Amino acid sequence: MKKYWHKLSFNGTAALIHPFDLESVIITNRLCSIGVLFVLVIGTLLGIRQWNAEPIFVLTFPIVFSFILWLIHMGYSTSARLLLCFIIPMLVVGMSIISKLVPGEEITDSEYFDYRFVLIGTSIVPPLVFGFDRMKLLGLSILPFLLAFVLFDPLHNYFTVGYYQVEHIVPSYAISQWICTIMFGVIVSGALVLRKTHDEVQRNNLNLIAQLNDSNTQLEKAHDRFQKQNEELSHANHRLADKVALADQDLRKTNEELIRHNTELQQFSYIVSHDLRGPVASLLGLLELLKIEATGLENDIVEHIGKSARNLDNMVKDLGMIVDIRNDIHKIRQAVDVRRLIEDVLVPFQKEIQEFPIRIECLTEINEFYTVRPMLTSIVHNLISNAVKYSAKNRPPSIQIRTADVGGQFQFVIRDNGIGINLNANRANMFKLYKRFNTHTEGKGIGLYLVNLQVNALGGTIHVASEVDSFTEFTITLPMHENNEKQVLMDVPYSNIFFDATRTMIGIQWKCEVNRDEFRLVLNRSLNFMREYNATHGLMDIRQRGDISREDHLWLLENYFPSIFKLGLKRLAVIHTTEINQETLAFYERNRSVFEKYNIQIFFCESTDEAYQWLDEMKVLV
Repeated sequence: MKKYWHKLSFNGTAALIHPFDLESVIITNRLCSIGVLFVLVIGTLLGIRQWNAEPIFVLTFPIVFSFILWLIHMGYSTSARLLLCFIIPMLVVGMSIISKLVPGEEITDSEYFDYRFVLIGTSIVPPLVFGFDRMKLLGLSILPFLLAFVLFDPLHNYFTVGYYQVEHIVPSYAISQWICTIMFGVIVSGALVLRKTHDEVQRNNLNLIAQLNDSNTQLEKAHDRFQKQNEELSHANHRLADKVALADQDLRKTNEELIRHNTELQQFSYIVSHDLRGPVASLLGLLELLKIEATGLENDIVEHIGKSARNLDNMVKDLGMIVDIRNDIHKIRQAVDVRRLIEDVLVPFQKEIQEFPIRIECLTEINEFYTVRPMLTSIVHNLISNAVKYSAKNRPPSIQIRTADVGGQFQFVIRDNGIGINLNANRANMFKLYKRFNTHTEGKGIGLYLVNLQVNALGGTIHVASEVDSFTEFTITLPMHENNEKQVLMDVPYSNIFFDATRTMIGIQWKCEVNRDEFRLVLNRSLNFMREYNATHGLMDIRQRGDISREDHLWLLENYFPSIFKLGLKRLAVIHTTEINQETLAFYERNRSVFEKYNIQIFFCESTDEAYQWLDEMKVLV
């Protein structure tokens, strides 16, 4: 018997590989086998009691279950499982209706509930034969049971054997229907939760078994290697210790030397890029004076010297920019109006645009972008400059500029129909310093080097596509930076200054009591930052600053406040302690007319959140 049961259980499972499918098909085989025996017994008992349509209908069930077993044997396991889930509610409802159509049989109240209870009991079949890895099939298999409950009474009424049609009058029948339906939902939900838990445990077990097998295999291999290497390691250990000691000593010396060389190189590059600017500027000024008195050949010589001096000046400027980028001088992100930036960059090229003329097409999907404005400006300027400089002479020049959000990143594309670049010959040198690919126009070979350097400094990528005498297209992809609220501009032991790009705000946070020089130094530096980043909002956290003198109050009124107001500051939030210094408060009250004169709004509060809330509300009201 055990042998036949095993054979029936594993009917049609030879080709199944997935453990969940194998388990579900075994359960289906066993359910169908039990169903055949179960309905044979019920049909026989009904036939002994009275041979009519009822036992005949029941004795057809084994044929259906046997057909399902045959489908599984033929390899149609999914269809067989779906058929089982559709057949069970159909047979139960059909049996209920046929039993009530038998002539001469008394129809009791319990017959309307017995078959519902059978439906409730058999509703666990779908979660048994389908797992959550087959979510759609699981939902489809539950549907016929749900329809059987919903259509139970309408089908009985259709065949004129409804509860009230056979003269039953118990008014609580409708409530009993709802109770049965709720029981159905509870049973199905519980079975689904159980199946979900079982699937997760089974999946975890399979993963653990796979990991364990893999680990065992690796352990066996590692053990073999360990045995071989252990002997080699013991022999090499003493020699390695000596080598490590020597290498560590050499590494320390090399590291110290690298630090020294790097410091010297930074100092040298700073001297070259900044200190040379003064002598070059003086030379250019002297040449302008010589032009006034020089004539003839002397004037030509002065012109050549001037041209060389201007080239030297441009080279020093470019070198200074390279040094600044490499030393991370400009890293503060601002909200950039991309379309306006492009328009501003195009202004110096208006003469060439009108002369040739050049058709400019600008398609900006992204209009605002947080990035380092000077770097983005330089990138756009260099690419547009190249597009104008290397335009083709045999066709109307055109430049297309596009911006877009690609996968959460800012993409800038500039395409021209100019003379193009031979990428096969020049790709390796594309972004190297002082490399040029066309000699018919003036150039230093530094533009693309700067573009690549700045793109890398911004954490982006650059891609070029080109065909000779056809087009050139540069694609710049830059990250969309977050956390733009508190970018540190200056951090000293007694204070820090930060820039909030989302609010265009310069913030000053005092860390401790300060003296006169420290107080004025921080505020003067904040003026420079307001000018550089066009800040229209300000925040001062003076809770830790301590009291300031009358002279400093007067300096604020006569120097600092007029300066920040002229720079365009519109709102100032001051965060103070609960017991604000009365002299400070009186100072602001006495000079309220100064703020009103410049149309400045000032707000006193006791927390950072309160200050930010006020600034945001005022920004919305503008």
